[in-house]
Amino acid sequence: MINKENILEYVENKGIKSSLEEINSLIESQDRESIKQSQEKRFRYEIWDKKMAINGISAKDIIKSRKYTIDKAYLIYIDENIVYFQDHNPNESGYVKMNKTQATKIAEDFINNKIEENVDNIIAEKVIKEILSK
Repeated sequence: MINKENILEYVENKGIKSSLEEINSLIESQDRESIKQSQEKRFRYEIWDKKMAINGISAKDIIKSRKYTIDKAYLIYIDENIVYFQDHNPNESGYVKMNKTQATKIAEDFINNKIEENVDNIIAEKVIKEILSK
């Protein structure tokens, strides 16, 4: 969610007069769906097959480095680069294994949250840029 009050405070600290109404209007004028579609193309996930090397580290070395047995793990790619490797449920305390269904759901939720966060940041940046350029 875009924090309109923070945007207002930021532009006023830069010496520019604005209002929450102007900020809201500029936010609403953005093509959120188009921005979201562009961000969706940047993200993907896959369930790790325990054979593929990750960022130059062999699967064997990754498996050996753990003090536990990896059940399912997922990889998150951003712009075709592996950015996240998750081999246990991040929503639970301690090491809790995931099955394929859980790993898939957690990865999809993670990606959807990151996409929304990116869209909000892009729109906020555009609004700030537009206000500062007047």
